[in-house]
Amino acid sequence: MIYELNTDEFYAYGCLYEDWASIDTEILLTDDVDERFLNDALRTSFERMPYFKVKIDIAKNPERYVLSTNEEEFYAINNEHFIPLDSKQARNYLITVSFFGKYLRMRFSHALSDGMGMNKFLNSVLKTYFSLKYDLQIVNDSTTTNIDLEYSNPFDYVQDNDYHLKQEKFDSFSFSKDDVSINRTVLSCISIPQDSFLKYSKESESSVATVAAWILMNAILDVKGEQVLPLCVDLPFNMRNVLNCKDNMRNCNVDIELCMTERLRKHDNAFELSCLRGQMFKETFDPCCLSKMEYSKKRWQEASKINGVEKRCEFYNSNDGLSAKPLVSYVGKLDLEQYKSYYEHIYQYLKVSGEAGILLFVFCERGLFRFCITSSLVDWSKYMEAFTNFLDKIGIPYSIDEKAQMLD
Repeated sequence: MIYELNTDEFYAYGCLYEDWASIDTEILLTDDVDERFLNDALRTSFERMPYFKVKIDIAKNPERYVLSTNEEEFYAINNEHFIPLDSKQARNYLITVSFFGKYLRMRFSHALSDGMGMNKFLNSVLKTYFSLKYDLQIVNDSTTTNIDLEYSNPFDYVQDNDYHLKQEKFDSFSFSKDDVSINRTVLSCISIPQDSFLKYSKESESSVATVAAWILMNAILDVKGEQVLPLCVDLPFNMRNVLNCKDNMRNCNVDIELCMTERLRKHDNAFELSCLRGQMFKETFDPCCLSKMEYSKKRWQEASKINGVEKRCEFYNSNDGLSAKPLVSYVGKLDLEQYKSYYEHIYQYLKVSGEAGILLFVFCERGLFRFCITSSLVDWSKYMEAFTNFLDKIGIPYSIDEKAQMLD
């Protein structure tokens, strides 16, 4: 079967095999990986969610990239590193899995789905693997009940509306070329107790993503100074509930923006968070985020008129498809509580690109919020120190999981 690309087209035509266009997940298990059970779990998960058993293909009339069923057998690779998606070992899949000793690693292409879709697949693989290895009852809650919804085009759910909010556009801070290194990316991981972070968010009448973005803004301002205001942070927002297509596995994100201004900075923390919360409400108000989805749909429709893969690549590379602002991506909770004794840690991250400088990937598991930060900043240690100093200042406990490590 062949499936038209739609919301995923930017990643397919513009940057399919770029390092920052995939999400990496590293799991340290309590026991060595059992290759047989792992491959059985992967096979079962592809059967439950067939959307993920695909490859990028080229269709004719018009010539374009599409997703087609991958008939190649999928199996995990015995290797201590992540398997590149453009390697022969990937067998054209948009997911690769490797294992070595107690380590299990998954690379997942953004051309296939976003973080929410990835974690649905990851949950299925891990739950099935643990159930097989430790002779537990297999939980089938990841099975997709309606295959048509899994494959469907999210743009089909976008309804034109008469009410459009005007989107303000203004210049905001971005790091300079001198601030970033194109050949050096650092990963730092911080853990924060779930109850402590939720308590702070609720007392501030805010949200996890808003507080995380606010902390990041304050770290940047501590290093750069307030002359960089206004300072904006982008946050991907999951549109599935708004579009009423929760079982869809495609990319369903639009970017929303939180901004710290000079005027806002004159007030105390509570006022800052209250205003940022208001910005979040406005940005996620249905007419506002639907307007952004409509814009993406129109861009896709424009690209659909272009015949030829090379010309479509030129189209997507000539448009601003990626922000130069720092990013905070919150993908929710990994539902693995009953299996927590079978693994030591899970880290998930995306490599930051260009002049964004910092990408903060946040998820929750085992009663902890994991802040996995990738940075290409030359002086990253200063920002990391400012980040943890601000956590100390506002009284949120944390632990640094390990020393900053260089990514390949």
